[in-house]
Amino acid sequence: MSSLVPLSPGGEGFGVRGTLAMPDPVDEMEFARQLREGQTFAEARLWERLRARRMGGHKFRRQRSIGPYFADFCCLEAKLIVELDGD
Repeated sequence: MSSLVPLSPGGEGFGVRGTLAMPDPVDEMEFARQLREGQTFAEARLWERLRARRMGGHKFRRQRSIGPYFADFCCLEAKLIVELDGD
């Protein structure tokens, strides 16, 4: 059974306006994979800059589950989350 999780104010996001249908924990990896496959042009460009420790040697992850939310990009060691909306 999935639940609805609010997105950032005014964000469209993946799913119904203003909400995001979250998967059961067993489906979490598949959901993150779908988000990565459906990334926007802006997300793809930023990922090219962040991946492989290209940004100051920090490791970034894509579509990382943080509590009930999925962050577009995050660096756990720097405690940094990056969210992109639109192009």
